[in-house]
Amino acid sequence: GLLFLKASLICVDPATKGNFNWLQDVFFVPASNWRDSKVYGLFTNTWGSSAVCVYSFGDIDNVFRTSKLKGYNGPNPEIKPGQCVPSGQHTPSETFKIADSHPEVEDRVEPLAPTRSPLFHNKHRYQKIGVHEVSASDGRQYTVLYLATDKGSIHKVVELPGGVHNIMELQVFSKKDPIQSMILDHERAMLYVGSTSKVVEIPMDMCGVYRNNCESCLLARDPYCGW
Repeated sequence: GLLFLKASLICVDPATKGNFNWLQDVFFVPASNWRDSKVYGLFTNTWGSSAVCVYSFGDIDNVFRTSKLKGYNGPNPEIKPGQCVPSGQHTPSETFKIADSHPEVEDRVEPLAPTRSPLFHNKHRYQKIGVHEVSASDGRQYTVLYLATDKGSIHKVVELPGGVHNIMELQVFSKKDPIQSMILDHERAMLYVGSTSKVVEIPMDMCGVYRNNCESCLLARDPYCGW
């Protein structure tokens, strides 16, 4: 049998206490220890703004392991919903019944410590997110986010020590066709972006936008610079 449990992801602007309630897309960034793996969640709100909140697999796992089931006050079964069963044993039918009637856990998953707040938010309406980690010429590792808008463009956003910077907007489709899909090829450092009518291959460095001018690339603080 299959057990299904769900937990809410919190993504709230701490300044306004405004909620970003609509999850548009997620991107998984694995780590050598699975608990350190990250989930980048792309959210929008009723007013058309977007936010990115980042969660750790460790925090998500803790919520499922320790939280009560929403609305369930009865005794816990021998095997709790979501708990792994010892080898050779079967999940009791009681566990399935409880999970079917109470599929949501009470505790909610907060973004990564220490801030527990969005990585950033702005007034654009994003629909897709991709995340790539790049080693720059200064020897450091940088996280770059590619965010597809509802107007056929991609924003390239870099996590820097002083905060997050939107360093570029690239108009992919001339008629502002919405981007329906976006796939990252990490090996070749390519983006594949699709509308309803075509698919385009774009190098992640997007050097052509800088007209191969090293200075303008460096001024933009683009970690792919390295001519």
